[in-house]
Amino acid sequence: MKNFKVKLLILLLILGGMSQLGVIQGENFSDLINPVKKTPRAISPLKASPPISIYSDGDFANKATTNGWTGNGSKSNPYIIKDLLIDGGGTSYGLSIFNTMVYYTLYNNTITNSIYGIYLSSSGNSTVSGNTLINSSYGIILASSSNSIVSGNTVSNSRNSGISVSSSTNSVVSGNTVSNSTSTYPGISVSSSNFSTVSGNTVNKSGGISVSSSNFSTVSGNTLNNCNAYCILLSSSNNAVASGNTLNNNTWNGIALFSNNKSTVSGNTLDKTGGISVYYSNFSTVSGNTVKNTNFYGIYLDSSNSSTVMGNRVNNTALSGISVLSSTNSVVSGNGVVSHSNSYGIRLDFSNFSSVSRNTVNNSYYGISLSSSNHSTISGNVIRDCNGSIRLDMADNILMQRNILLNVPSPFFIFSGKRVISSFNLLQSNTTRYLTFKEKTTGHALNWTILDDKPASFTVYKNSTIFKSGTWKSGVSTIVSFDGLALGTYNMTVVFTDLYGDTVSYLVWVTVQYNPNPPPTPTPTPTPTPTPTPTPTPTPTPITSSSTSSPQPNSPVFSPTLPTPGFALLLFLPSFLALVILKRRKT
Repeated sequence: MKNFKVKLLILLLILGGMSQLGVIQGENFSDLINPVKKTPRAISPLKASPPISIYSDGDFANKATTNGWTGNGSKSNPYIIKDLLIDGGGTSYGLSIFNTMVYYTLYNNTITNSIYGIYLSSSGNSTVSGNTLINSSYGIILASSSNSIVSGNTVSNSRNSGISVSSSTNSVVSGNTVSNSTSTYPGISVSSSNFSTVSGNTVNKSGGISVSSSNFSTVSGNTLNNCNAYCILLSSSNNAVASGNTLNNNTWNGIALFSNNKSTVSGNTLDKTGGISVYYSNFSTVSGNTVKNTNFYGIYLDSSNSSTVMGNRVNNTALSGISVLSSTNSVVSGNGVVSHSNSYGIRLDFSNFSSVSRNTVNNSYYGISLSSSNHSTISGNVIRDCNGSIRLDMADNILMQRNILLNVPSPFFIFSGKRVISSFNLLQSNTTRYLTFKEKTTGHALNWTILDDKPASFTVYKNSTIFKSGTWKSGVSTIVSFDGLALGTYNMTVVFTDLYGDTVSYLVWVTVQYNPNPPPTPTPTPTPTPTPTPTPTPTPTPITSSSTSSPQPNSPVFSPTLPTPGFALLLFLPSFLALVILKRRKT
């Protein structure tokens, strides 16, 4: 009986542990006693199919019934052709649909060895998604098929275009991968398809993306690597946008616009590829792009009037960082150019009435060059570490003002030009917006060297009151010292004025701090005053007597001195104490 109880206790402990294990593993106790073998969900295998061609809505309905395709062709319940493996065997079409109005989806099909992998003609309202196309001359073709979506497909080893959309308004080509095209045909091509979108695609070792005659279309967020033609080409597509694309290691032009009025190229990144080129595209904008490590121009405009190049970053170009040719009324503003070349940072040729402003140019042979670009303005630019800062050649009516030229051997090269005005160009300075030093110290000065045709005067204001003033000369440093200011923070504004009546000002916040160890104030050495020589006083002859002996020479003379009361008290005190002691003994 005792052994039975022990065994029962052990059994209960084992069963309890097993039940706890089941809870941990997400199973119940009965599953552990009667385990059921679980199998993963089966993935539907592709079903081999011969090439499919559909020629009308009625033909679509008949073949849907024959092949068991789901859907009825409505917008809410489209036909679905999916999970097919089609080997075209070198024939014309793998899967083709012509002249339909129904809604349908082609999903998760694999098509190989066809001239046209998927071909849709006059068959809009379609979705082509998640398909794989291999070894076709053309991967996916949409012709006259508006309101269609081509998304998430993979096209490889095509001998011509991977994805082509033509005459198909409101089409979307997104999230596809096109790779290893063996020709210079575009990896993705959109033509005569207004309001189309090409976004989020990846194109590798193919011909890039081309959009032509497709107004109000967008090419955005695509990645293109090792393209063997133009990476992104927009032609004859007004109001088109190319934005947020990434281009790497491409041999041809990175992004090119031909005859695209009012188009925008913005926020793209181009590395080790051609730059951005705009041809015959008036009122275009190139903004916020990064172009680096190119063997071409960074940004190039040709015959594109009233266009804007703004806020771009261009680094390490073989040719000019930004070049504008034959483009009147152009604006080049707020760009940063580091060209590392023997060319120009920013160059304008034959571009009248243009403006070059607020750009920063480093490490170029010439910072900014204007040739045959009359009635133009160069203002507010910073040019640093260039062989020459600003070059003018056959440029008339040019205003150069408020440019900052740092570490440049030669500020201006003017080969030929009339009515060129230089106004407040800062050649060199050690200025700062903030100057801090300890009180009672010296050597705290800032200087400005300004180039101006008509220099006049300068005034330094301390908290709106005049601190210093004087005259200044073009090309000569104007030095302003702030030594001697008391403790505190001061708004110091330096205002330069020229004879044109124009002014330029520089604001400096000067803070004078407490100095716990001020340098010692030097004590002036007093001028010695000559001491007058005293007139000797005759010494009277003393009266001698026989009882008084004359002192020996050089021996001290003693005069008797009476004791002071304190001294007498000191002599009397011991005797007094002795008497007191004797009296106490007697008593």
